[in-house]
Amino acid sequence: MNRKFVIITISYIIGLIWGLYFSKNIALIFCFILSIIGVVKKNKFILIIVLTIAISCLCNGKIKQNYDLKYNGVEDVKIIGTIVKENNVEEYSKKYTIKVESINGQKHFKNTQLLIYEKITKANSSNIISTNNSRAEYGDLVIITGTFEVARQNTNYKGYNYNEYLRSKKIYGTVKTETSKVKILKKDNINLYKQKLYQFYNLIKQKIYLILPENTASICSAIILGDKSNLDDTVIENFSESSLSHILAISGMHMTYIITILSTILKFCDKKKRKIIIIVVIILFCNLVGNSESIVRASIMVIINLLGSLLHRKSDSITNLSISALLILIVNPYAIKSMSFVLSFGGTLGIILFSNLIKDKMDYIKILNKNAITKYVKESIIISISANIIIIPILAIYYNKISFIFIISNIFANILLSIIMPLIFIFLFMSFISISITKTLSFILNLFFNLLLYLSSISAKIKILSFIVNTPYKITVVLYYIALITILIGIKIREKFAIKKILKEIISIYLVVSIILNLVNYIDSNMYIHFIDVGQGDSTLIITPSNKKILIDGGGSENGEDYVGKNILLPYLLDRRIKKLDYMIISHFDSDHVAGLFKILQELKVQQVIISKQIEDSENYQKFLKLVKEKKIVVKQVRTGDRILIEKNFFIDFIWPSEVQIAENALNNNSVVCKLNYNNFSMLFTGDIEKIAEEKILDEVNNNLLEADSLKVAHHGSKTSSIEEFIEAVKPKIALIGVGANNKYGHPNSDVISRLEELRYRSLQDR
Repeated sequence: MNRKFVIITISYIIGLIWGLYFSKNIALIFCFILSIIGVVKKNKFILIIVLTIAISCLCNGKIKQNYDLKYNGVEDVKIIGTIVKENNVEEYSKKYTIKVESINGQKHFKNTQLLIYEKITKANSSNIISTNNSRAEYGDLVIITGTFEVARQNTNYKGYNYNEYLRSKKIYGTVKTETSKVKILKKDNINLYKQKLYQFYNLIKQKIYLILPENTASICSAIILGDKSNLDDTVIENFSESSLSHILAISGMHMTYIITILSTILKFCDKKKRKIIIIVVIILFCNLVGNSESIVRASIMVIINLLGSLLHRKSDSITNLSISALLILIVNPYAIKSMSFVLSFGGTLGIILFSNLIKDKMDYIKILNKNAITKYVKESIIISISANIIIIPILAIYYNKISFIFIISNIFANILLSIIMPLIFIFLFMSFISISITKTLSFILNLFFNLLLYLSSISAKIKILSFIVNTPYKITVVLYYIALITILIGIKIREKFAIKKILKEIISIYLVVSIILNLVNYIDSNMYIHFIDVGQGDSTLIITPSNKKILIDGGGSENGEDYVGKNILLPYLLDRRIKKLDYMIISHFDSDHVAGLFKILQELKVQQVIISKQIEDSENYQKFLKLVKEKKIVVKQVRTGDRILIEKNFFIDFIWPSEVQIAENALNNNSVVCKLNYNNFSMLFTGDIEKIAEEKILDEVNNNLLEADSLKVAHHGSKTSSIEEFIEAVKPKIALIGVGANNKYGHPNSDVISRLEELRYRSLQDR
């Protein structure tokens, strides 16, 4: 209770979560009951807590309503606003953020932010101009006519929510437009401070790319400016896999180096002036790199600490952390959904709470106290372990991965960064004197960046310390944090036997709950068919009554080779605690059906893969053969007439391809067509077969075998498939079509939809 700001921050977060995600009425009733208790007990602090929860709940509930803009999907929306961030510029598109002045003349949404996607026509691509012959850029007041869209929420259970991601960045929606519909109303419609800061940012970035090769310049720009726009996907992946992602996000670590360097440079100043200069530089730097949650958190904590020493007041780390969290969440309540916010505050809290405890234990290891190097190693291990104690469950929930490589990688990374950070400042300073000399000497800095790249690459390959995990049950996470609190309280009051007793009870509860939850899965005697949204592609997960798992196809690669597998399909399976597939059926080797499966084959245990005989080679097929050979996975080829018994009353009939395959458009037309049969229910899966294959199936296969309750419509509802005779032979009660929203192919075709609707109409007439 001595740390009142901690309690107030917790109260604010409770109210915030309640306001954003739950009924405000329940929160207000709860607050009313608490306030009565406060009045009866004459406790002012209880009343402050109640007031904080109530205000937070009401204010943030209103903010939630403001996010649900009424223009969703409306075309020709006129938006006036100032460009406050240039996100990305490509050959035929621009992406930037604007701060709104008005929408369709209404100022209700003033000061909200929107993300603009501007399509650049080929005629204007060489000279990106708006209609008044001047390129729209940072700081310009513009009028944009376009289609407004609220960003998509997760379409799969627990899937990625782009809408909430944008909200965490204070962006309320997206607008799609064209260059011809963007007009500049006023140049430099932004204050002088922001103009100069933006110019300085671009100047620093320009100098980085002048003095370093592109591959290491992109890393340098990320480390010092927080700009990851030019980073290679492989580099980002390696830093993530090696638990070094925090290096690429401006955070407290960077702040430590900056303060150390500034303190060294400003040794000639007296302590008071030095601290004031450091505070000013921190504010400038924080604004320069974009005010991300992690750097704002670090900046506020450092500034409070420095102000405390200037005013001769003792600073408390947990209170400082609470104040910084409170300020960030007041400015942007949805920051609570940002991984940057959660990991930054979680890691810092872990260091505050556990570093001394771990240090006490490690002091007994004499080899770590030998000299300065071993002490440095010990300090690095302590900080890394302390930070991860809090965030491990968070990483398991959001990334389905627990890795202990950080213990090794961070030791070497910290050594390299202790050299790299001062060198960056030295070379940037030199670049203002002579670019040619700086460029000549920059091989030194380039060498250390390459060592950092090599470290991340090597660490990423050490898989023995990294584990793919199922999404943990909520009760598991709750019990984990209860155990941590128990340990901390027990150490505080020195009741070691009580700690052991409570921890044993927590472990017992966890084991009992886990057994019960797992039994529920096995006792459930229903069959489940999950149609997974993988964009423009197909993917279906089937869970049998005896809990066997069958995955049919795995989606495509529109957003990059591994995007669907890594970001959609693998998390989807792990969220359902699936780490083993009994069967994987690949209809054919087009990327929109197979690309997502490569990640699954790499990361999960697959008992058997079912494919058809391939008469046409492809890059995807060769990649598949190499992967199944490495993983020693059983591959079975099927054809017309084959049947696989999965379990009692559950089998799959394979209807296509036949022994003599189709040469025309061979990949699509020789797709595996199979029929799932369970008791009286059946479903037909058709891959991407087209008219020619459907006609051959009708000729060669008994119509009784084709008839099914449900149909996965062939080739995403393309006009080349789903002929009337085929649909009539299947006689489905339900037809499902796997397509990407607003896909470029125009799927599903209107004629196919008409044929399906006609069949439904006739079947209703027959009844």
